[in-house]
Amino acid sequence: MSDQNQTPPPVIPPPPPMPQPPPMPQNAPPPPQGFAPPPPGNFQPPPPPGYQPPPPPGFQPPPPPGYGGPPPQSKDDFYPGKGLCLASLIVGIAALASSWFFFGVFAGIAGLILGIIGKKQALEAGVTETPAKLGIIFSIIGIGAGVLLGTIICGCYVCGYGCLAFM
Repeated sequence: MSDQNQTPPPVIPPPPPMPQPPPMPQNAPPPPQGFAPPPPGNFQPPPPPGYQPPPPPGFQPPPPPGYGGPPPQSKDDFYPGKGLCLASLIVGIAALASSWFFFGVFAGIAGLILGIIGKKQALEAGVTETPAKLGIIFSIIGIGAGVLLGTIICGCYVCGYGCLAFM
């Protein structure tokens, strides 16, 4: 091979020169240095704090305020039947939501039983039984809707006409 057939590498031109900042004017004031001068007028610094005598010997300063402990607990925080009341409410909502399937009937019966027992225990403890009441209501509605919709769906299936038979 000969070196005559090879082309020389391309030459990259140098970059253009960077623009220079304009020169400073001859009569420009110097830049400020240090702290600003005090404002004009009759400025007085604040007076120093008053003298406080040292505390007597053996004095213990009060402890600094902390983050606080747990909030005080009332009798509504822990009572017999609270878990059953909440379980009744959750199962009752599940029964209502699953009433399109026949499962809503079984969940509704379980929620009804939990609600009745939880309401009884809450009444004996003298606290609110609202979650149990709502659980009982949702369970009853879930049972009724599950039976009604289950009957309609099974009837449509057995009839063979689909749901058009009811329209």
